[in-house]
Amino acid sequence: MKSKELFIKAVIIFAAMSTTAYLLMLGWFNTLSLDDYSCAVDINNYSPLEWMKLEYMTWQGRFSAFFVSGCVFHIWGQSVSLFSWTVIHLLLGYGVLYLYTRDVLHIKDVTNRIGITILVTNIAIMSIFEISTFYWLCCAGYFLVIYATLLLFYVIYVAKWKEWVKAIIAILCALYISGSAENYTPLVLMVLGLLWLRDVIRDAKLSSFNDAFSKHWLAFTVCAILGIGFIAMVAAPGNRVRMQNGDKIVGFMHDFRLGLFVKKTIIANVIFALRLISRGLYWVGLLPIFMYIGKMMHGNRMSIASDKVWKRILIATILLVGFIFIAVTTCVYGIGYYPPLRSMSFISYAVVAYLCYMGCLIGHQIAEKKSKWVTILAVCCFTGWSGFAGYEFVKEYPEVKRYNDFISTRNALIQQEAERGRTELLYVDAYEAPNWKNTYSYLRTTINKCFGSNKVVDEIYFPYMISNLDKHNPDDFMNKGLQDYYKINFKILER
Repeated sequence: MKSKELFIKAVIIFAAMSTTAYLLMLGWFNTLSLDDYSCAVDINNYSPLEWMKLEYMTWQGRFSAFFVSGCVFHIWGQSVSLFSWTVIHLLLGYGVLYLYTRDVLHIKDVTNRIGITILVTNIAIMSIFEISTFYWLCCAGYFLVIYATLLLFYVIYVAKWKEWVKAIIAILCALYISGSAENYTPLVLMVLGLLWLRDVIRDAKLSSFNDAFSKHWLAFTVCAILGIGFIAMVAAPGNRVRMQNGDKIVGFMHDFRLGLFVKKTIIANVIFALRLISRGLYWVGLLPIFMYIGKMMHGNRMSIASDKVWKRILIATILLVGFIFIAVTTCVYGIGYYPPLRSMSFISYAVVAYLCYMGCLIGHQIAEKKSKWVTILAVCCFTGWSGFAGYEFVKEYPEVKRYNDFISTRNALIQQEAERGRTELLYVDAYEAPNWKNTYSYLRTTINKCFGSNKVVDEIYFPYMISNLDKHNPDDFMNKGLQDYYKINFKILER
């Protein structure tokens, strides 16, 4: 093997190991956050099915999401450390993406395939709008449903498994996705439905419909499950309870105010576009890697669409923008305004998929003329990711350890006071987070200055959802959740 190939392999593996070490370090110090405590208490009193039914009838229609959350909390809801969950979470992502790097991108070298699989998965996680979402146990479903979606599309369009195996896996994935989130299920249904319609029309013209009948039937069945599940989700009695909170534009069986809806849709999409731009460095650091994969595909004599490359990229760009617009707009419809960033984590994966498509096309197209430069750019990016992960590791390690020690000390104090028979109010210290501004803060502040405004956007970055308590109301959901979690007879306030 040439020394150059060995060097590139080493760079890829080191980048994969560096980013994994960073994510695992955060997982090592991770603990329950915010309403994890109250959820752990509530779910512990029910089976996952009972919990799903209760939430469906009294809070929200995301039946499958609640079922999966019930299963997760029954295993990890009483855990002091969530490190094992982080490991399983990562392995699930690696496993699903490995199927694509092996059977779609056709990376033949196993070492490169594993390294790129791990690295791309890690970058997709690191590039989400709030990385704390990945470590917040209540939000586990936001990532699990992405993995289920990737597996679903793989089973329908790529896998060469037995038909009954594909059918079982696809139906299980569809059942989960169908009741996952109001702004997610219709997007998956839309994409899958359009692909199904395209394939049916194409195969009918080519007189090859019968040859692909099982694939068409499976895709149609999955679409039907997604559609029925979505209807069941939005028709849930519990939705009316949650819709009472906040300034609603519309709601299920509520009046539609078009003017307000249009105004808030425009504002939400503009803000979300700025959010995407603020993550731009992640996308820039990914594109050359996918171009290198496209170059490898060319070298392995793998044929991908090489005609009208820029037209294909333009169409893919329009589809991505449309996808994001629909995702944001459905959130505006459902909750009345800007979507919670945790609920939009799947957008990062959509952008990664888009960059993969674009990068492979470009890399394959210029492989012969610009092969050397593609390799150099990719090596720079692999090295850059190693350096970035190392920098974040060194910067964040002392602070996340301090946070873990703070939470452990606070909770130990609460348990000690409970053992002593305390009944009067207990005051505990508050955690003071470091003043780490996120990239969105810098972007918005810069834009404000360009328009003559001195307003500073001050959003703090921290890798966890900070579990501070209320300072005035001991019956706040956070304070009450902690009291119920440790089964104490006194109330808690922060100083």
